[in-house]
Amino acid sequence: MPGVFVGETKSLVFPVMCDGYLQLKYLEKNENTSVDLALREGVWGHTDSFSIEAVITPYDVNGYGSSGSTSIGVGDSEKTPPSVNSDNSSKTDYMSEDYFSTTRLDRKLMIFHNANFQFYLENTTTTNVNQPAEYRLGVKVQSQSPVVSDSIIRSHNTLYGYYDSEGKYDGISTSETLVSGSYVSQPKEALYIESIIKVGCTFHINGTVQLFINGDLIKEGLITVADFNFGTTDCYIGQDPDTANTQFMGELHEISMYKSPKPTISSTTLSPGYNDILFYYRFGE
Repeated sequence: MPGVFVGETKSLVFPVMCDGYLQLKYLEKNENTSVDLALREGVWGHTDSFSIEAVITPYDVNGYGSSGSTSIGVGDSEKTPPSVNSDNSSKTDYMSEDYFSTTRLDRKLMIFHNANFQFYLENTTTTNVNQPAEYRLGVKVQSQSPVVSDSIIRSHNTLYGYYDSEGKYDGISTSETLVSGSYVSQPKEALYIESIIKVGCTFHINGTVQLFINGDLIKEGLITVADFNFGTTDCYIGQDPDTANTQFMGELHEISMYKSPKPTISSTTLSPGYNDILFYYRFGE
């Protein structure tokens, strides 16, 4: 019987500019790295199709950038990082600049990492001047080229403004105006930092990979797969600890990997079949 919960939704929080992850250790399930593949426990023994899903609230890695001013953007939020104005001659003195530098524009938010399988969000913006981060969903299997969607988590809303030809929002010398003739700027914090979003990926052993958001298929690709398995290395939720600029920043409400290569029915929560679960974590209860 499903549980019934009342009150605010809880989550595992990764604040902006944090350094943290959950580690799924191979050796906690298996005696050593010489264990035969057919005898491995946990995800490391799985060699067939599977799905991974997560319910998340992504934070903005861009921050509210500016130029020609002394602004530091939003300086009092764990969901939006400070952003020193681009022409500040002393900007390297700021912690946020030391943490991000130019990497905020192509930063990955790693949801799950294993040497043979990575599932993540990736910022696609080319500027952060009045431009919050916008994310595409991606997956990389073994050494194959990643399969990525278009930008699907966006900060803008047509009630607030539109893009110009350079990808910037109204209010920063753009060509688009409202009927009244006045420019419309975006809020200093992206709308999605208060949203709950379900992201998912199905991997079919024949090489078909599908990406989903809120249960809707947004991308399908075909890759070449050779004897897929998760190897004998640890798995990580929230970061690839060996690669820079992969820290997940946001809230993780639920995450699950299970044997069936199709998304679960609900668009707001996870409901994997008990016998299919490879791992399942629900935070904050």
